[in-house]
Amino acid sequence: MLSASLASRVGDERDAIGTGLGYWWLAFGRLKEARRAFETVGHVGQRRWNLVIMADLLDDQRQAIDLLNAHGWAYNPIPFARAGLFRRANAIMQQPTAGGLGPPHHLVARGEEALARGRYKDAISQFRQGFELLKARPSAAFYVTAMSLARAWHETGDTSQEILVLEEAARTLPAYVAPGFPAAWWIKAQTHLARAYREGSRTAEAASLGHQVRKWLAHSEPSFLVQPATAQPH
Repeated sequence: MLSASLASRVGDERDAIGTGLGYWWLAFGRLKEARRAFETVGHVGQRRWNLVIMADLLDDQRQAIDLLNAHGWAYNPIPFARAGLFRRANAIMQQPTAGGLGPPHHLVARGEEALARGRYKDAISQFRQGFELLKARPSAAFYVTAMSLARAWHETGDTSQEILVLEEAARTLPAYVAPGFPAAWWIKAQTHLARAYREGSRTAEAASLGHQVRKWLAHSEPSFLVQPATAQPH
């Protein structure tokens, strides 16, 4: 119904519906429909930002960088840090916060830079703080943080902590009223957990979770995420 009526909507209403519908399609792995919905958004900044978040979900760093380099002012430093645009991320963190973003997102952005630079102890400290602050209202940023924290633990060789973080993320259901409808990121965290189980020789748990993920993605496009058997961290 919303897809059919989108063409008749205008202004902020159209942009809000197009954005929400795009994230809804992402939750089902329907990439073409998601992109089509995002491209109906008239506000250039919002449209580009939606496509940035989609590129990050799909680990398409080149696309994310291209979009972010063309993006104007922003108040969320996390996608910039995840794309390796650390100077831009730090500049954003020096600006007054907007939209309720602030310390949790700054912690995560700093953690992403520390992780990229191999400062794993610092990354774990930043991510853990951000993880706890974001958990109360789990948006896409919460699951992004969980996967990055898990990766940092993995890099230190502590796979037990890696699994514990991903298990907690898996148990934490998305806040469906949160901006960005984060179900797709919750599912992505499951693929990382299935991989961690398998690498830890917990084959029964890996198989069970992998089966569940494939059920969730039964109607997704083949290119959506990576099958649990081969999923790799960002």
